[in-house]
Amino acid sequence: MMRTTRTKKRRERLIAWAQQHPQEVLLLWQDESWFSRFAQPRLKAWGEQELQQRMVLPQTPDKALCYYGVKRHDTGEVYLYRCLKRPNSDETIQFLHWIVLGAALERKKAVVVVWDNASWHVGQKVKRWIRRYNQQAKREGKVRLLVWHLPKRSPWLNSIEPHWQHGKKRVCEPTDKELTPHELQRRLFEGVPAKFIAQLPQRLS
Repeated sequence: MMRTTRTKKRRERLIAWAQQHPQEVLLLWQDESWFSRFAQPRLKAWGEQELQQRMVLPQTPDKALCYYGVKRHDTGEVYLYRCLKRPNSDETIQFLHWIVLGAALERKKAVVVVWDNASWHVGQKVKRWIRRYNQQAKREGKVRLLVWHLPKRSPWLNSIEPHWQHGKKRVCEPTDKELTPHELQRRLFEGVPAKFIAQLPQRLS
């Protein structure tokens, strides 16, 4: 219990520090979610809703799509990055590349990413990449990358979580046409609503 309290206080101090320096620090809430073209989503964490069950077609490519997402603490805007296969260390590192690039274009000195304890967040490959990146950033004056892990099984602490529910409701609205990957993505971005991760910077100068 004492350890949990100390962790909570450190997290709150980090978030407060980021909030106090909005011109220098970009604070992002991060998470991933799957979106099926056929199956009814699970919405138990944020309430129940009756949705139309689509028939699962065998051997259908892209039956479900996964997206990494971040929510800006300063503006509340959500940005998505499509995971080409499934979440893993390589996809996470590529996603973090976009994050630090966006922060650099905004001339931030640091970016803070708050995320959960998924295996692709806590794996050694990602930890090594973050450590090496920060070593290089210190030498070359680049944006620092700080990550903070939320307690296990605590989605209510992550402010991006409710946006997934809105996206899944929009994706599962009835349609007479096939829900193609392109149409799923269109519905998702409308339902969240969200922008592509490449649009993360608010300005380019």
